[in-house]
Amino acid sequence: MGRRELEAFKRHYFGLWKSEGMPVPLELAQHLVLGAVEYARSLGFMPHRDFRRTRRALGSWDGPSAITFGKDGKPLYVNGPYDDPERVLALRRVGDVVFKRPVRLNEVIHVDGKLTALRPIDERSGLVEFSWAIRNQHDALVARASVQVLWRGGGPAEMSGERAFWHEPITGGTQPGEFVPLPL
Repeated sequence: MGRRELEAFKRHYFGLWKSEGMPVPLELAQHLVLGAVEYARSLGFMPHRDFRRTRRALGSWDGPSAITFGKDGKPLYVNGPYDDPERVLALRRVGDVVFKRPVRLNEVIHVDGKLTALRPIDERSGLVEFSWAIRNQHDALVARASVQVLWRGGGPAEMSGERAFWHEPITGGTQPGEFVPLPL
């Protein structure tokens, strides 16, 4: 990226926050970026192969990072605006992650999810597994993963031949791209 492209990129990126950004010391950038890469590696996530090209810009670094990632050494899940913390008790596992292509600024992504397993733990909770395909606005696959959550339902299922999760039938989603509201 040339200097002109970099300046245009910075204006566009930081403009979302009505800011021009702010310079930070190299040491802070190293602790933030290289510490995050180190933490991700400890969880089994490897940086994109292109990271090697940009890694040199951060200079030599001995680590470890002075910044703490996660909470108590473990990943920390923070509920999003559409999550229901009364139902989704914990993100248990994200696995089999394969990154296929980078996502650039201004790209729109969406998740095509498929329910792959329901395992009751007791009458009110269980493990729910999803297979995710994350796609960009051109419907190109950017990543795929399996996700497991600990879920609390409302009571024992009345199994009536429909697939149900304890108490809520799971219907719809028969056509690709069809929205299926999951009872979270």
